[in-house]
Amino acid sequence: MATTSTTPFPRYKSTDLTKFAHLFKRDAELWRRFLVSTIAQGYTAFDYDIKVGQFAVAAIKFPTPANLLQAGTLAKRIDAVGFLPSGKVDLFEVKPASVAAALGQLLLYSDLFESTFPNLPINRLVLITESIDTESLDFAKKNFIFVYQV
Repeated sequence: MATTSTTPFPRYKSTDLTKFAHLFKRDAELWRRFLVSTIAQGYTAFDYDIKVGQFAVAAIKFPTPANLLQAGTLAKRIDAVGFLPSGKVDLFEVKPASVAAALGQLLLYSDLFESTFPNLPINRLVLITESIDTESLDFAKKNFIFVYQV
């Protein structure tokens, strides 16, 4: 099975502790720790390396080799999408450090996700990290971003 897709699909269970597309080694270690948590058990499944934005839309509408190549190389990428029993999804960014960048990514990616996949409602944005400073945590709360420290 391919590790990425053009459209998010609930392909992986929380017990699938395999290689994760688009995650660096340290990010993947964090994600594995999250997957064995009780919070992760609330999801029906996950998908990884979700492409969003103009290049993803072009590949979905017109899946030519050129458009698929551009989506694979130029599209913005969400680390993971978690599927909930309600039919909604959570968007995940996994960063051991650089949480300010991750918070900005989540805000941008949520907007792009909504325009790329208007039929998949977002429940919440989630940052998976090892640590976070008080100012960043306050910003996350103000912007309704859930922070999970592992």
